[in-house]
Amino acid sequence: FGSILQTNFGSLLPHDRHGGRSSGITLPVLPSTEVSGHVYGVNNVPLSNCDVAALTDNPERGPPFWDVGGQFTDQAGAFRLTRLGADRYFFVVHCKNYLPALLPRAKSPDMTNATTLLPGDRLHAVDFHLTAGRPHSIQGRITLSDGSKPEGHTIWMQQIPADTLASLMM
Repeated sequence: FGSILQTNFGSLLPHDRHGGRSSGITLPVLPSTEVSGHVYGVNNVPLSNCDVAALTDNPERGPPFWDVGGQFTDQAGAFRLTRLGADRYFFVVHCKNYLPALLPRAKSPDMTNATTLLPGDRLHAVDFHLTAGRPHSIQGRITLSDGSKPEGHTIWMQQIPADTLASLMM
């Protein structure tokens, strides 16, 4: 019927890491959630071997998101993420020779609201239409205008066409 709830809107259930015994603990067993769909490239061609990942907020210090489940697409470009706990999710797709895509659609997670899945939710026809291109890597040091390090900040970068950038600088 269900699975043990892995997350509770970003919080993990406590457990004893030292192997001790605990009693009197009640764990909620809720129906798991499911997300399925397809990944398409140029001219709606299904893309295989793309990594579709479910991310959720990280309430701890460290990376802002946790990768809590994922799957590679099959020959038909299909994916099916099952056994996800009830939580707030972002879904991201990485595929060779294509720019990454994010759902809900946005340039970065801080510019969108997460998709909330409640126990037993089934979200189907979650389709991604990717844009051909290669992600770029940049190396260097980032400092704020006062010279300090951007600790506690998330920095997202996006490609901006030259004509758009020129109009922003006027």
